[in-house]
Amino acid sequence: MRDAADWEHSDTVMRHGNTEHWVMVLGWLTMGGAERQALYLAQALMKERGVRVSVVGLSNPGYVMDECRRLGIDCHYWPFEFPDRYYQQWRSIFRFAARLRRLGPTFVAPYCMPANLICGLTWRLTGAKACVWQQRDEGRLRRSDWIEPWALRLTPAFISNSIHAARWLETDLHVAPTRISVIRNGIILPKVSPHTGRWRDNWHISADKKILTMVANLHQYKDHLTLLRAWKIIRQSAMSSDWMLVLAGRYEDTYSELQTFAVENNLLDSVLFANRISDVPALLDDAALLVFSSLCEGVPNGILEAMTHGLAVVATDIPGIREAVGSTSEDQFAIPSDPQDFAMKVMRLMADPTVRSALGRKNRERVEALHSMDAMVHETIAVFQSL
Repeated sequence: MRDAADWEHSDTVMRHGNTEHWVMVLGWLTMGGAERQALYLAQALMKERGVRVSVVGLSNPGYVMDECRRLGIDCHYWPFEFPDRYYQQWRSIFRFAARLRRLGPTFVAPYCMPANLICGLTWRLTGAKACVWQQRDEGRLRRSDWIEPWALRLTPAFISNSIHAARWLETDLHVAPTRISVIRNGIILPKVSPHTGRWRDNWHISADKKILTMVANLHQYKDHLTLLRAWKIIRQSAMSSDWMLVLAGRYEDTYSELQTFAVENNLLDSVLFANRISDVPALLDDAALLVFSSLCEGVPNGILEAMTHGLAVVATDIPGIREAVGSTSEDQFAIPSDPQDFAMKVMRLMADPTVRSALGRKNRERVEALHSMDAMVHETIAVFQSL
């Protein structure tokens, strides 16, 4: 697996004469795990294959646009959602197809349900050679009308980043297993470095405070509330005075409820709501423990990235998280929606730095072995080129 420096500065190969144009279509232009994976692939295609890459976002213009500018990727914001009325749906579909055709795509790579649906319906009208459905979660934002079955029928191949999401494609969407490829997320491996203190200094967190953190946007698909309830329990123990909980993620639909809970339970002196941060690696360098509370996941980037930094994890025991972390230690898994069990698992690792360190080493080794960036890129390209 490459480290961050190798990835940023890798020599370009096969640059000259490649006329392919890959178009990544994202459901939204705010940054999450799926969007990060799309940009990793886009960057590799540009650097290693010399192809042209464009990104199209269907909603929520945000940080992805900034990243595209930094990477030199054309980024387009095309607000889109399916209307309710049948004839209006067809009109919006043909409009989208015409816009996509004007980009001249060779391959269309949609990420998450809204993009998968509209691209599945339209890609054959654009002159593209292929479109591959990217399943990046456990199955969200389904439709009950004609749109979903037709998009599935017209899409030739599917990529899932997890085994359990691939099973969902088979059992719930009735996709033939022969059309599905499981390709694990690619993760950039940071160089091993001592805690720098840079992130805590910027946020004025004293050097004697250990940081435990959850890196995830604050929305309905995460379960930050169980984590805060667990933290309330932990605060009753003497060891908690040495720790600070940092919630790093964009404020979305659950932020107000979480902030209210923290205020009402006098937690703000030990909980930092950091909003979206641009330097996640610096936070993970300074952290001592990763916590992750969620009830539905594909394979969360927020956990994988922490594992690359050698952090132990306490997370909800659901299939996507267990697939990320592995089953080497039950100390890293908490019963879903059970703040008491979550608190107990966290306190156990807070109290034992030796165990934290050992688990962190195993976690890093697991990511090195299973989440190669090169493998993700080359396997994805192979699926498209096989069509």
